[in-house]
Amino acid sequence: MLLIMIFVTLALLLDLRNVRDNQSKKLPLFWVLAVGSLVWNSLAVSMSWWPNPNEVFTFLFGWVDKLIGGK
Repeated sequence: MLLIMIFVTLALLLDLRNVRDNQSKKLPLFWVLAVGSLVWNSLAVSMSWWPNPNEVFTFLFGWVDKLIGGK
C-alpha cells in the first residue's frame, strides 16, 4: 500500500508540471481526477468489497469480449 502511495505521488508531481505549463484551465480537472483515483484505489486496496478499477472496466465493457469471441 505504501509503495502504491509513493508511486501515485511521484506520478502526480511529475505530471503536474506538464499540466501547469501547458494549460492552466485543466488544472482543477487534473486535481479532481488525481484525488478521485487515489481515493478509489486506496479503498479498493483496503476493503475487499470495494471494486477495483479493473473489475469496473470488465463489468462495463465485458460485452465487447463476448462479441469478439473471447472467453
